[in-house]
Amino acid sequence: MRQVLAKVPGIHIWESDPSGIQIGIAARGLSPNRSWEFNVRQNGYDIAADPFGYPEAYYNPQLQAVQRIEMVRGQGSLQYGPQFGGLVNYILRNGSEINKPFEFETQQTVGSNGLFNSYNAIGGKKGKVHYYTFFDHRNGDGWRENSRYFTNAGYGTVTYNFTTKFSLTAEVMRSHIRSQQPGGLTDIQIKQDAQQSFRSRNWFDITWTTSALIANYQINENARWNTKLFSTNGDRNSVGFLQSINIKDSINPASLNYNNRVVNLDQYRNYGMESRIITDYHLGKMKNTLSAGIRLYTGTTTRQADGKGTTGTGYDVTITGNYPRDIIFKSRNTAAFAENIFRVSDKFLIIPGIRYEWLEGSSSGRNGYTTGGTEIILQNITRDRSFVLAGVGTEYHVTRSTEVYANFSQAYRPIQFANLQAPPTTDVVDADLKDAKGYNIDLGYRGKAKDFLQFDISGFYLQYDNRVGTITVSGTPSYRLITNVGSSTSKGFEGYVEFNPFRAFGKNKGFFLGRLGCRAERLGLVEEHVLLVACAG
Repeated sequence: MRQVLAKVPGIHIWESDPSGIQIGIAARGLSPNRSWEFNVRQNGYDIAADPFGYPEAYYNPQLQAVQRIEMVRGQGSLQYGPQFGGLVNYILRNGSEINKPFEFETQQTVGSNGLFNSYNAIGGKKGKVHYYTFFDHRNGDGWRENSRYFTNAGYGTVTYNFTTKFSLTAEVMRSHIRSQQPGGLTDIQIKQDAQQSFRSRNWFDITWTTSALIANYQINENARWNTKLFSTNGDRNSVGFLQSINIKDSINPASLNYNNRVVNLDQYRNYGMESRIITDYHLGKMKNTLSAGIRLYTGTTTRQADGKGTTGTGYDVTITGNYPRDIIFKSRNTAAFAENIFRVSDKFLIIPGIRYEWLEGSSSGRNGYTTGGTEIILQNITRDRSFVLAGVGTEYHVTRSTEVYANFSQAYRPIQFANLQAPPTTDVVDADLKDAKGYNIDLGYRGKAKDFLQFDISGFYLQYDNRVGTITVSGTPSYRLITNVGSSTSKGFEGYVEFNPFRAFGKNKGFFLGRLGCRAERLGLVEEHVLLVACAG
């Protein structure tokens, strides 16, 4: 993924596991944790666990099936959501590029650490129909001990063009991932041998199914309409020995077995609809473009935690008794959005955007037991709010192939599900906890010179207010308070330059030079990086 996004200025990829199963994308000082500061989509619809209450992307499509990746930042991202990072949209192949009724593709890959990857696909186009489907299997042992994994993913899409103006697409994807989770190392042990692991019984299992029905209609030569009905059904299971790293996961001499593991299960059941219309119109002699639409969404997350698991070593989520924590989170969302491209002249564009959001999040259920065995019942906590976000972008085309651009856009991050409940014996949630909010500003210059130089250089400023964290409150007993702990500012520059000296001087090879820079200030901490240089043949 780092190579795929190498030409996007300022993007940081966090490889949190050796298999590439989970992808972490970040920019401008934001957290890369499972890309949760971005609105992650596939073919234009949600694929995260819950885009508001739990926005982690546990699933990402196989890159062999990806036609392109769209990244939208600035005011343009308000069409898709309020996220600070903007949009990441994986557009998958659909068979429309194949000019025959049937085509078969296979890729077989082997590599170090026991890697084996088998990608097989068929697709085609005939008459009014085009289709594409694939199955992908990958397994490996990992670089570190106790890092085995496998993934199986299948996808199918079919499009029927009823007329030259109206088409309907149906698609479904199912992914199953299981990985062993190494660990149990102190800092000293990591320094001695980073490949060792003292946890062999910890497992992580994800089953993810997405489906969508997509309609496209060309109303006339100036207007087109798109509507998506979509769903995400995901299961996230984990089992493991979760004691602190100074406690060995070894045979208990009293029972002659391992100690019981902890089992945690999540279920995500999400459904939504988005509909938008794009129309061109004239003001005077200039053609302008309006994009507007609505969104409806409902999601339910069922979280069962701290179950008493088996003493075994393999993946097994069987428990004894019930789950001490059994909570249901619900989220609902209604949104309306609009963006307009005003062409003031052939060279100068002004692009304002606006988004209205209504959000509701709730939690209910059991949050554990007291030492006497009494249930700790969550009060039915419901929070709803509505807000308006706005942004504006401008472009000035200095030449036919270069432009100066500027953007301002507001952003918003709702309170997460985890902030609606807390471990009852150690944590307390601030009753006045606020949603995070802020804004992005950037100014840059991009374009190309003939066919041998491309560039995109900009400065940025990101303000992130009401960050959520924990502070320890002294007392008898002391406790951790989950509250708004402060604000952060990220500012700096980011850039990408690609120069092909061989094209410039009549040859056919390439040289890519990218310069990325970032200065992030967060609660007194400052970080700066990065320089990236690569060659392309």
